[in-house]
Amino acid sequence: MSWEPIDAWEEAGTDAIYEQVMGDPSVREQFYQELYDEIIRDFTDARLRSFYENHPDLAKPAETALADAKRLLGQDDTAAFLFGAIAAEVGLISTLLKPIVHGLVHAESAAALITRLAIRHNDENLTKILLDLLADHGKVDPRHFKRSGSAQTLWEELSAVRTKRNAVVHRADRASHGDAELAVSVAAAVLGDLFPTVVKNLGLHFHGSTVCNVVHR
Repeated sequence: MSWEPIDAWEEAGTDAIYEQVMGDPSVREQFYQELYDEIIRDFTDARLRSFYENHPDLAKPAETALADAKRLLGQDDTAAFLFGAIAAEVGLISTLLKPIVHGLVHAESAAALITRLAIRHNDENLTKILLDLLADHGKVDPRHFKRSGSAQTLWEELSAVRTKRNAVVHRADRASHGDAELAVSVAAAVLGDLFPTVVKNLGLHFHGSTVCNVVHR
């Protein structure tokens, strides 16, 4: 699909809307309340389920990164940390949040804006909407889920891993063995606890590591 001038106009338009919403607190509050109410009302399990059915191997890139992190743990903890952080972030986005975004983009009037807010601007308000939908329809919520033996929620741990990753990538900091273990554990929780729970609650299952809706005998 080639780039056309209209693409630039649409991008400029969504950026202009974003700046208007972010620049005026009263407009921002009203916008998110209306957007939240509309999305929560219209979203269905079928939209979420369809993404998993159409992308049965969506977890494989994150699983590969996690395997690399485990292999490097104790040998090169900074490398292990980075692969663990990648696995956690990619796992969160590809197996939990991206399916939700896919379920929202069916509304053509809001598709461009929602995609821009979620992906480019990393908008906290939209993230809340996505996580609320994930909790309602997937029955998991990283803001409240805690790994066994951890005092922090998985969302807090994801934030800590993200902060450390930025320090490693942008300041060439080194990661400790504890940092690497945390990143690996967080990624394992996303891929091994939250993701399978969503799949199961949508009436799907795994055939090996592939999401499947067919019963194999």
